Amino acid sequence: MSLLYLLAMGLKNSLLELGRKPAKLVMYLIAIAFLVAILFLSSSRGAAPKSLDITWLQGAFFLLVLGFAVFIVANGLSRGSAIFAMNDANLLFVSPVDSRPILLYGLARMARTAFFAGFFLLFQAPWLSRAFALGGGAVFILLGAFIIALILLFTLSLIIYSVTNGRPGRRRAVKIIGLALILPLVLHTLARFAGMGPEAGNIQTVLLEVIRSPFCLWTPIAGWTSAGAVALLTGNTGGGLIFLGLNLLALAAALAYIALSHPDYYEDVLVAAETAFALRRSLAEGQINPEMTSSARTRVAGTGLSGAGARTFLFKHLRESFRANRLGLWGLSSVLTVAGAALLALFLRRDGLSLILQLLMWMQIFLIGTGRGLKELYMHYIYLIPAPSFAKIVWSNLETVGKVFGESLFIFGVVAALTGGHPLLAAAAVVVYTLFSLLLLGVNCLWLRLVGVDLSAGVLLLLYVVAVMLIMAPGIALALFASAFLLGDLLAAPWDLFVGLAVLAAWELAAALVCFALARGVLHNCDMPVPKLRES
Repeated sequence: MSLLYLLAMGLKNSLLELGRKPAKLVMYLIAIAFLVAILFLSSSRGAAPKSLDITWLQGAFFLLVLGFAVFIVANGLSRGSAIFAMNDANLLFVSPVDSRPILLYGLARMARTAFFAGFFLLFQAPWLSRAFALGGGAVFILLGAFIIALILLFTLSLIIYSVTNGRPGRRRAVKIIGLALILPLVLHTLARFAGMGPEAGNIQTVLLEVIRSPFCLWTPIAGWTSAGAVALLTGNTGGGLIFLGLNLLALAAALAYIALSHPDYYEDVLVAAETAFALRRSLAEGQINPEMTSSARTRVAGTGLSGAGARTFLFKHLRESFRANRLGLWGLSSVLTVAGAALLALFLRRDGLSLILQLLMWMQIFLIGTGRGLKELYMHYIYLIPAPSFAKIVWSNLETVGKVFGESLFIFGVVAALTGGHPLLAAAAVVVYTLFSLLLLGVNCLWLRLVGVDLSAGVLLLLYVVAVMLIMAPGIALALFASAFLLGDLLAAPWDLFVGLAVLAAWELAAALVCFALARGVLHNCDMPVPKLRES
């Protein structure tokens, strides 16, 4: 009962905090209203003809869950999952409460973490309606399956850490088991592509067969989750319950193992809790670069900085990038992005370039905050250089823009080659994608200038998405008008699309410059935006 009281009081205090901060309450209400509007419009639009086989949704969901599985299991091999906070370690662990209910309390906290990790799925309702003729309720099925999978993965991460901590042999065994679980699907996929001939159909057909194969369906966690969710979406309730039930059975078995064989698990979760707390403390002190708190060795690729004044930040970020990675601006994420775009282009074909551009722009909304330019605002150097604020925030973000430009050259070059797209269309897509990243940086800086709070925190992320959509809406409308109505009768495809992209790029550039101009006082008119140290 004490743990239920703790959960209830935590929820109550969160609601009371909203009452004490009306502005925050208004922002939450706007964000929720926007989300409800999206779901309502998706549900009330009526049945639309499907443009894609729902098997593609199963494959995409499989890759999403598999990516999270690899990341969480890797954390389990290194430090475990932070299912508890330091206030739990200091107060709850020493209380006269049995460790088994405390574990369930930790998993309840993880359910909230899993919900926010999959929150972006709720925004996919329009796409699901347009591509697969699914109603707004489909996103809740996907989110529920995703939450179950993540809770299971967090629990397995705890077990993996407790079993392998300090035992290199067991760590190798876990890696071998993980590879063995996915190896049948990999071998089956390679065999299907190796034996693909004229009679086997095109690449799309082979990929669909692989996704429908038992090797994909019965892959633990990722296969069960994707197959179960899609089965429920297609009306196969029995199949959906069977696949999702496997996740629940695995979760029950993992909890039983912890409860029966290792009830004193506090030492195993303490390392992850301490690591997460140290990261939050570093954030509160303004040390937001991972290399500041990481114990890993830094490769010294060179020393010294070039440039003077605000230009120093560009060379500083380039130096830091080459120290962190031999390829400089290119990293593993860049390689995976190019490879993923090429894979999508193989089966999207004619509409590949425009659809991949839309997908990358959507992803960039959430990834732009990981660049070095915005992180510079959390350190004191940028405040000390005697240069105009506008120049400093622009030069400090050029490294991020350059990184996006370099990646987009490869991405749309490969996509154009695979889809037979015109080189000018690929060039226009590069410009649109690069200028969109510049616009997002301007929106971030403007938010800090006006509010002084990191907009990627919690539900404020919804307002960020709304703001970007509102800023882009006039540009998209102008692009559609120019390409479809104004010049639609004069220009044949693909030149109408080229004109639309050119108009959109011009709007992005103008909007970005306006945002940076309005945010030019962010360094002079507010304190250093240090994140708050908060445990929840």
